[in-house]
Amino acid sequence: QVAEDAAATTKSGGGGPFALMFQIACLDLKADKLCSFTEFLERLPQIYTAPPPVRILAWCVYVLTKQPQQSNAVDLTPIMIYAFVDQVSTPFQLRELVGGSCAKARAFSWEGDYSNLDDIIDAVKHGHSIDWSDVRRKQWSQSYITDGPRLCRLLSSCRNPGACLKNIQPANLRNLLRTSSSETALQLAQHILHECCHQGVAGAENPLYTAMWIKLVHDPKVSEVKHLLALVNSRDVVDEYDGTLTIQEQNVLDGMLWAREHAMDMRKTSCSPSSLRDDLLVQTLVFLSWSLSKIETEKAKQHLAKLWSGAFAALLRLPSADGGRTWSRLYDQTQEQVLKDVPLELPSQVLRRILTQSEAFEEAWQPQLSATWRLLHCRSQGQQANDLWSDECAKLLFFECGSGDGEAKKLNSDVFFGLLHITCGALDRDLQRHMLTSCSKVPPGVSAEVLSRMTSTALPTLKKHELRIDCVDSAFLQVLQQQIPE
Repeated sequence: QVAEDAAATTKSGGGGPFALMFQIACLDLKADKLCSFTEFLERLPQIYTAPPPVRILAWCVYVLTKQPQQSNAVDLTPIMIYAFVDQVSTPFQLRELVGGSCAKARAFSWEGDYSNLDDIIDAVKHGHSIDWSDVRRKQWSQSYITDGPRLCRLLSSCRNPGACLKNIQPANLRNLLRTSSSETALQLAQHILHECCHQGVAGAENPLYTAMWIKLVHDPKVSEVKHLLALVNSRDVVDEYDGTLTIQEQNVLDGMLWAREHAMDMRKTSCSPSSLRDDLLVQTLVFLSWSLSKIETEKAKQHLAKLWSGAFAALLRLPSADGGRTWSRLYDQTQEQVLKDVPLELPSQVLRRILTQSEAFEEAWQPQLSATWRLLHCRSQGQQANDLWSDECAKLLFFECGSGDGEAKKLNSDVFFGLLHITCGALDRDLQRHMLTSCSKVPPGVSAEVLSRMTSTALPTLKKHELRIDCVDSAFLQVLQQQIPE
């Protein structure tokens, strides 16, 4: 009977905001499955950024959507016409009407000692509203916070920690992340990442990317790439986001590009064994490279090359046969499938793209990767190409992915072009033979005379039926066949 009476009163709009809230709460009296108003606020702490009537209205709509049979013609206007005093949990309703916009509300303000974090913590716990911009102007802009543990306690006590963080100088936050104990740094990093604060800060002082790096290096709970992606689910610099990657991928990409320049003095980890942290970093770079390889924009190509340069150049590895088999299964799968088991090496086609897009080879690269860069940029000597061909791992970069096994493996077009434009010396006969017998596609702009000259050692040893190249020009084939003895 109570629920039926409440439903009737609710539709009539009787009483003020709290009478209406009581009546709406009674709609769930029998089932008792929905969140109370205080539980609703606890589960959505970010809702404290909205004024009191909006918070009340949101909870009412939440309950009514779960009770569709009772939600018709419910009058919620009483909520929006009264003035409130804002405070933690349930706001304080005044008798007077709002008298204008409800976008702002009064609050029990506190103007104590801004230099004493304990006093601020105590005020926040007692429901006082702190003017964080005033704290910044009078205290934090002039004097850095030096007590990391107390700041973490303050942030844990705040109903809106984002407002507090955004009024602390970015350089101050980064300094605390760098100098605090790993335990304190992780707590502070979690707050910064959750609130997505100061993402647009340029250079070394960016606290958001410092926080992301702290989590990667020190947090044992962040043990997979998917955990790193889940750290920041929003974006504070929308103007720089073009939508080609997911927001999570873009945030981690930006964080890794930042870390490549500014975080290499912070690689020492508190986790054991430390090799697991190195593996996680490599897997993160591999996953981002896989994602970027799916995008054909110039910006994505530039990011792909930049990701493996500088301090991260030494992490670039040659492919392996086992890695190739893994990527042949994973490459065209969904993000979810790839994240289940990110390999520690790149797929050959992505590694080739990195080498092609890089304007110069990196000193920290393995010698075989530098030699492959020269080959792809038509700066290789014949002996260098032959050494790559004889190296079982480097040789994998010569082939198109999924083009067959053994002698049937087709050469990649860029590799083929580089082989035809070596600067001096001659190619190994077995390599020449593979160029002529693997059904590899002749690169655009290559003449039959050039191919004939560069394979002059192997061509006379072939039988005509063994010549297999991908070329639709019959005249091109005739030039080659003329070099083969009857």
